[in-house]
Amino acid sequence: MLKKFFFKAQKGAPHPFFTSIVERIILKLMSLKVGFKIINAEKVKELDGPFIYLANHHSWLDAVAMFKIDPEKSVVGVINEFYFRVPILGKVLSRAGHIKKKMFCTDLKCVRSIIRTIRAGYPIIIFPEGRLSTDGGPSHIGSGTASLCKSLGVPVALVEIRNNYFLAPKWRKKKFRGVCEVEVKRVLTPEEIAATDTSELEAIIRDNLSYNEFEGEKMCFRS
Repeated sequence: MLKKFFFKAQKGAPHPFFTSIVERIILKLMSLKVGFKIINAEKVKELDGPFIYLANHHSWLDAVAMFKIDPEKSVVGVINEFYFRVPILGKVLSRAGHIKKKMFCTDLKCVRSIIRTIRAGYPIIIFPEGRLSTDGGPSHIGSGTASLCKSLGVPVALVEIRNNYFLAPKWRKKKFRGVCEVEVKRVLTPEEIAATDTSELEAIIRDNLSYNEFEGEKMCFRS
């Protein structure tokens, strides 16, 4: 009975136990020593119903940062399938309703899961670069992201995450102390997306997500 209650989620929807309790505890532990500054969160809080988050991807901390924008929403992430094979973590991710994605290839099963989750009424986080940045700069964003956004017919929130490349770099086991900045740059309405050519939509996504950690102000990180 306990196994059924805690570990069985409805198809296409996050399990309430994991999204409200277990997942919040995990996110809290993952964000120790890191502060989060959320900018323009009201743009997302005004959205009612399903929508898509698109964000740049420099660090594993990006996933934590995205859940900080509006903690009251039950959000589903599109995550590298590798993490679903990790003991315990994989079960938590599955029961929380997150979507697995095969790396560097077209994954129709992932697309179907995204459509099913949107129809169930849940926002989805997608990192369209598909991998962690290797040098603190932007990675390639494929044309499929814009096509997917146009086909789903829901709002799209474009988010820029700053400082995470240095706060939790791939080349260091421990996190630095510092502040991650998360800014909702723009929210595209379904009407705007429908009226925009696919190539133009691709350019809008790239312009808002192409962030380089080595440009702008020099940040200080405690170590």
